[in-house]
Amino acid sequence: MLAINIPERTDHRDGILLASAVSNISIRFVEGVQGEAVKPKVLPSLHNDELPPGIIGSWRAHVNAISRIVEEGWSSALILEDDIDWDVRLKSLLQDFAISSNYLLQRSQKPPKIRLQDVRLVAPPRGSPYGNDWDVLWLGHCGMDISSSQSMVIHENDHTVPEVQHLKIWDEEAVSPLKDYPPHTRLVVTQKEGVCSLAYAVSQAGARKLLFRIGLERLEFPFDIMLRQFCEGTNGEEEHVCLSVLPQLFDHHRRVGPETADSDINTGTDEYRRKAYTYNIRQSVRMNLAKLLKGDTDYFDQWPDSKAL
Repeated sequence: MLAINIPERTDHRDGILLASAVSNISIRFVEGVQGEAVKPKVLPSLHNDELPPGIIGSWRAHVNAISRIVEEGWSSALILEDDIDWDVRLKSLLQDFAISSNYLLQRSQKPPKIRLQDVRLVAPPRGSPYGNDWDVLWLGHCGMDISSSQSMVIHENDHTVPEVQHLKIWDEEAVSPLKDYPPHTRLVVTQKEGVCSLAYAVSQAGARKLLFRIGLERLEFPFDIMLRQFCEGTNGEEEHVCLSVLPQLFDHHRRVGPETADSDINTGTDEYRRKAYTYNIRQSVRMNLAKLLKGDTDYFDQWPDSKAL
């Protein structure tokens, strides 16, 4: 795993380092970039002169992570932003995602919707853990859309998923697309209308394509929007093979303190946050650090069920 971190954000570095350590996850850091340090002459020929420095720095940092995958010749790698969080049960969730993605990628004829327990019976994994011939697995975002025509693997009775009234997307007033599904449902589907590049895996083939299209050819929008266009085949892009998951497996962690400290791209407001949280993650690693360090297992649930189901 690669974690993007601006050296000045020692708080973010310490946080994701400790969260990874207690999760038995190994990470390597990719140095973040201040947009003011990116010289105009290195920008792609097709670029938007009105993009603010924060967007340019974020773009360059993500491209640096992608180029690292190409340079090292890795078959794939997961790229993380440094302020994210995940459930203490992440490894089992990734195993379920792997079964689902492998199925969606290897089946030429597949029903539009299939349950995870049925996938386990009809499609044992083959090849790489997450399947073959994919470009991007978008695992951490701020929301995405789904449609009835998409092929999907349905994870029923997944009690790591909060009830729908607790699920949040980038527009906090909007209702999750999962409102039409039973409680505690998670979906693995083709990426559609994703926002925020919080955590995404890139294959070697995908990294080479991204380095060409987003690193060398164009810089017209924030990185996550260009990643969405790359996946969906919009704005002159070819469509690529990108799978995602809803609710997401990684999301922003918001700690106690001024909201202006949340991001180096968006300044936020001057309000002081008095309670930490991570949307869409029930047993948050960050919210359970004290328990994990002591070896306790009675983990705090941020979004408990409103009633027994």
